[in-house]
Amino acid sequence: MSEERLVRELIEFGLSERESSLYVAMLAQREVSAGELHRITGMNRAKTYTILAQMVSRGLCKERKDGRHRYFSAMPPASILESMKAQWQRRRQRAESVFDELDDLFVAGNGSGRLLDLVEVVRGKEQHASRLQQLTDRVKEEVLALARAPYPLLELQQEQRRELTTTIATPSTVIDRAIYMINDPSFNDIRNVLRRSVGLRPWEEMRVIDYVPLKMYIYDRKLVYMALPSGRVQYSPDSTMVLIEDPGLAELCRNAFYRLWEQAQPFPEWESQNSD
Repeated sequence: MSEERLVRELIEFGLSERESSLYVAMLAQREVSAGELHRITGMNRAKTYTILAQMVSRGLCKERKDGRHRYFSAMPPASILESMKAQWQRRRQRAESVFDELDDLFVAGNGSGRLLDLVEVVRGKEQHASRLQQLTDRVKEEVLALARAPYPLLELQQEQRRELTTTIATPSTVIDRAIYMINDPSFNDIRNVLRRSVGLRPWEEMRVIDYVPLKMYIYDRKLVYMALPSGRVQYSPDSTMVLIEDPGLAELCRNAFYRLWEQAQPFPEWESQNSD
């Protein structure tokens, strides 16, 4: 690396241009006088003495006096690097402290906006089916579902349904559990889908129960996708779905899911008992 480039690099690390020039010039000499450095760098003689004094105080070089003469030598690059690292660490800690305070101010001023970023409202069967596919594509560990009508795939046109049916499916590495509501006007239709899934995707665990209070999906312990309104009301195909990103809410919903899971019956077992 040329001396000119070394000078430019040192400037990037916080040295001034004059400090960088003098330091690089000193590296090739065991000791050197200010006059010699003046001749090597072309720097003004008075300014050379001023900059050298600054460099001594900063630990970039050391000074030796011999009578009326003064000689300067560069400190080892490794020691300067360690000193710089310590300075960078102090600056980083200070920056983190300052930006934590700035973030507090930002949250205080924009808290409601940031909260809304965690909530998404989805309306209509096409949008619901599309969002469901996106969420399923992104799941990494676990998806839990409380299923009841309306089923968006059943409400779509046959061509749209066929396209989405082949894509909305979790990989075999994902925990996939669902509880379906038996006392549901669409259960016989979804029952045929479940029969096919038993053979095609055996890793998907399906159970059935008389009543499911809320249509809901829980993804990776952090996302909750639920239908509104809830309760003993008639869902319409265009019911509103709300997606909320909140680990605490997801954990609460998981606990509720598994309470129903313990009460529900495995679909293959129920199917064998209720086959025509």
